[in-house]
Amino acid sequence: MEGQPNELPLTDEGVIKRVGHKLAVAASSPEKNNLHIIARGEQWIIKREGAQKAHRICKTQEQAVKDAKEMINRGLATNIIIHEEDGTVAQRI
Repeated sequence: MEGQPNELPLTDEGVIKRVGHKLAVAASSPEKNNLHIIARGEQWIIKREGAQKAHRICKTQEQAVKDAKEMINRGLATNIIIHEEDGTVAQRI
């Protein structure tokens, strides 16, 4: 909004650098490399930590673990956290 004294223009190079740095730090956060396997009704989902939506939906927990391991092998994640149906952590891989 125009006229606010503390507002910096979006084209300000300093603002762009600071925002870019914050995004880079957030993207490299180790928590983003965690995949959670969570029961949702009759299905199991693979969800990246911090994400609002499921990355993948599977029919069984075994299939979700297999798919998550494939993601690790491709370098897309580093950890798998498997939850029980009640939400408690059962295992970390």
